[in-house]
Amino acid sequence: MTRKYPLLACAVLMLSLGTLGMGSNKAASAPLSLEGLHQFCGLPLACNSPVAWEGKTVSVWGRLDPHNTFDKKSYPQLPYEKFRLIDGRGHAVEIWALARDNRPIFEKLAQRPGDEIVVQGRLAAIKMPVSGDCKTGVKVEIDDAQQITFKTK
Repeated sequence: MTRKYPLLACAVLMLSLGTLGMGSNKAASAPLSLEGLHQFCGLPLACNSPVAWEGKTVSVWGRLDPHNTFDKKSYPQLPYEKFRLIDGRGHAVEIWALARDNRPIFEKLAQRPGDEIVVQGRLAAIKMPVSGDCKTGVKVEIDDAQQITFKTK
């Protein structure tokens, strides 16, 4: 019977192998470095490039950038709350806090501001116009302080 349908059997096998992991909304099981995140997203991309990673869940690690932390307590006039992770090698990503009340997120960050942290959140594409050009970048969205953990050494 398998002799009659070798092409069909090959097609089913290739389809099965090609779809492994497609049901998952996870980008990676281990936290990505910031460089790894940029590689995973294929950055830099031209604006309006299709992105397959939008909305996927990812874990990423880095250090809190103390000069780029914006919460309502310190900056009540801003319409957003966010912070930035950096890696010391020139890579960075903004983490946007989207909870109804983001105080627990920023209180947790203030507990150990010099430590490496891991953030698990959703990827979102952003357009970044620069000098007449436009690039697609990435940000990570979170809505709960439990999405932040301190990296163990």
